[in-house]
Amino acid sequence: MRTLRKVFQALEDLKFEIPNPTLGLKPLKERKKRSVYLSPDDYALIRQELPPLIGILADVAYFSGARQGEIRKLKLSQLSLRERLIRLEESVPKETADKVIPIHKELVPKLKWVLAQRKPAVTTDRVFLLEGKPISKEQIRSAWIKAVEKALTEAREKAAQEAREMPDFRQPIRFHDLRHVWKRNSRKSGIHERVSKAIMGHSLERVGSDMGDHYDAVYEEDLLEGIDQFTIHHGPTRIRLPIEKNRKHGDEGVSTGAGLPKVVRRKGKKARLEVSAQCHKDEDPVVAATGSDESGTKVVHSLGLEDSSKP
Repeated sequence: MRTLRKVFQALEDLKFEIPNPTLGLKPLKERKKRSVYLSPDDYALIRQELPPLIGILADVAYFSGARQGEIRKLKLSQLSLRERLIRLEESVPKETADKVIPIHKELVPKLKWVLAQRKPAVTTDRVFLLEGKPISKEQIRSAWIKAVEKALTEAREKAAQEAREMPDFRQPIRFHDLRHVWKRNSRKSGIHERVSKAIMGHSLERVGSDMGDHYDAVYEEDLLEGIDQFTIHHGPTRIRLPIEKNRKHGDEGVSTGAGLPKVVRRKGKKARLEVSAQCHKDEDPVVAATGSDESGTKVVHSLGLEDSSKP
């Protein structure tokens, strides 16, 4: 909306007599987003339940912040293990420029294993193959859902054996959340913001307001230097949900999506959050917990797959 308004204002300044349809329109409200952080221990619990190939695909996302589609559609011509770089063309969805992803040292032997599984008869240029065919989005989604469900079941059984209370989780952990995890790990590792955004594929034109940013180019050696300082141990698992106004009931709450649970604020000294409703069978597995929040602005849920009593 803001961009469209500026376009018509510029046309007006140039003396073009074109009516401005944006006048009087209220700006659209940006959708508040949830953020997720998975601790290394919790990620490992999910990771061990994934099939080998999809597990490595998840590792690429975990150690690079790359999108699922970028990894799934990765071609041999785009991968250079010698240079430890992945070069994606501008035609890749959601990218407005060529993108270079540095390869973490942890991923090199795993990607070598993937390449070693290729059979001579395979003709496709794709890197990730199942039974000689490019792996599909649905295959990844199905495996991820099953892995999360199994990890949670084992965590609940362990909690019961240790007479430890396990929160009732009902907020989905999605494959895409690995990008959230990478972003936090990147920041906590001290990687420069411009390098981090370049690796994730965010436009550098939006990084800062200083005009000097346009002249501060990020080179491939900067990307490799950044990924080599990347670390993963930066706190317990958290799921953060924005609290929005529930117009129908006048309560503060957040709907996590069609068919997914709604978290509603109740009256009391501590704003207790209660989870209601179940997700549909065709939705992602649910893993968010009840909790409380005093600030009235956000909620932080701990996943609880790991023992939260440990320091």
